[in-house]
Amino acid sequence: MHKTGIIIFLFLFCFSVFSKAEQIAKQVEDSIFSIPKIDFNPINDTATSIDKQQLQSVLLKHPILNEYIKGHRENKKLIALALTTTLGMLGVHRLYLGTKPWIPAVYLFTFGGCFFILPFIDFVVILISNDISKFENNNRVFMWTN
Repeated sequence: MHKTGIIIFLFLFCFSVFSKAEQIAKQVEDSIFSIPKIDFNPINDTATSIDKQQLQSVLLKHPILNEYIKGHRENKKLIALALTTTLGMLGVHRLYLGTKPWIPAVYLFTFGGCFFILPFIDFVVILISNDISKFENNNRVFMWTN
């Protein structure tokens, strides 16, 4: 009964995360971006180009795109937390965050990260941090150290 409840909880959790992501993606697709117009001169067939930084600054000011980016960061944090609780002993959450493949091997060969101590600390650190980008592509065994 206990395992069935956990499986149902994980299924509902993943379903809610993905449905929220789909809603935000739909809003982004439906919105009209205010991209600056490129002046076109038909006489000499030239167009004044806008540089990449100008385009990015315009796009990043759009409120729906900002909400999408913020939601993506929150979803990444939730997925990392879910992976830590379920497959933390194997270090799968570290692979999701973009570490080298030998880090999960350390988790595996130390009996689940020193008997589930490392995944528990990883879970707490990810949970209390506002921005998990500092843990992405981190190749240290103890990802929370500087």
